[in-house]
Amino acid sequence: FGPNDDANICVGEVVEEMKKCWPEIGVELLKAHDGPHEANLLMLDCSKAKRKLGWSPILTPTQTFAMTANWYKDFGRSDKPSSRGQIQQYVDLVK
Repeated sequence: FGPNDDANICVGEVVEEMKKCWPEIGVELLKAHDGPHEANLLMLDCSKAKRKLGWSPILTPTQTFAMTANWYKDFGRSDKPSSRGQIQQYVDLVK
């Protein structure tokens, strides 16, 4: 399960979006010139979930990053992440 094909973004954009939601996180991006080869494009294939379940994403990448950052912030503060609240948010959005 993941974004629509037209909503793919690069790793740097993921980092920037997360930093917008959680400015306190520290991130250092390094370019590994001598590291192992990695694919230029990695993406989730959601076609089976769409075809067999009739599923489609309803969250935008921005909403996804905000919910993810908030979950981790809650977990770090209390060891009781906001899972139930976020599930209810999602259900409300689906309606």
